[in-house]
Amino acid sequence: MAEDNDNVVEQDIAEGAPAKKQPPVPMESETLRSVTFLAAALPLIEEIVASDAALQKKVSGWNCAIQFKVKNDIPAAYVLFEKGAVSVVQGTHDKPVITMTFKNCADMNGFFTGKMILPKISGMSHLIILMTFLMKMMMKMKMLMPEYKCKTEEEKLLKVRMMLYMVAFALQEMSRGGDDYIYRLTKTARKKIIEWTVNQEEPAVHVRIDEGDIKATKGKTKRRPYVGMDFKDLDAALKVLSSEVGALDATRQQLVSFRGTAEYGIKVGNLMTRVGNLLMPVEEEK
Repeated sequence: MAEDNDNVVEQDIAEGAPAKKQPPVPMESETLRSVTFLAAALPLIEEIVASDAALQKKVSGWNCAIQFKVKNDIPAAYVLFEKGAVSVVQGTHDKPVITMTFKNCADMNGFFTGKMILPKISGMSHLIILMTFLMKMMMKMKMLMPEYKCKTEEEKLLKVRMMLYMVAFALQEMSRGGDDYIYRLTKTARKKIIEWTVNQEEPAVHVRIDEGDIKATKGKTKRRPYVGMDFKDLDAALKVLSSEVGALDATRQQLVSFRGTAEYGIKVGNLMTRVGNLLMPVEEEK
């Protein structure tokens, strides 16, 4: 994991001064991974459907929910299809047509990282919905794996968009879940905006950092970012986001440039590395 270079000396709170914002209680590591997968990876289903006209037509008549959960219902999230729209909601649905239940968080995490782990599935009577969901949607999420090579420009665009969104929303969930490294790296930041773009345009995403709390938003910020990480093109973004090229080497090769406070770029790179270390640790890489 990247070293934490944010060596800020904490000062005692003076008597009568307002109390500093307290960090959230840290989640257990496997639980934090599951929460992050459900909040940052599963919602990419929305992008997959939006990018595929045939798939949009296929689900246009669906009005149902597909539930993902661990055996004790925590954590849980469901994919909601309603009047042609698709969204991902955290929590449990009252009447899902299909429920995928994992015996523990480790199994759920293995499923999202491509391991041959199958959950207990209820709702097999809705076979067409189940097979369409698994084969047409979940299979496309394999594009997120570093080893997946895009075959078309459209696939490159989708993969970069999904990877950018996953990094930003993973940072949001990890900050809420009490990840110590994320908190230490961002606790002194006050209302700072970090933006990721490709050739200063879409696909883009940005986060707002305020004393350890991170809020992610799709698209470009309307404000001037404290630091902007701009990839030269889709190919450059893929090389960096897939860890084929490190952030420093990417800068030297002019695959990526920084706008705003360039020194903060090192910290941005460390935050991105921490996301990768949590979701795809070295022992799970093949």
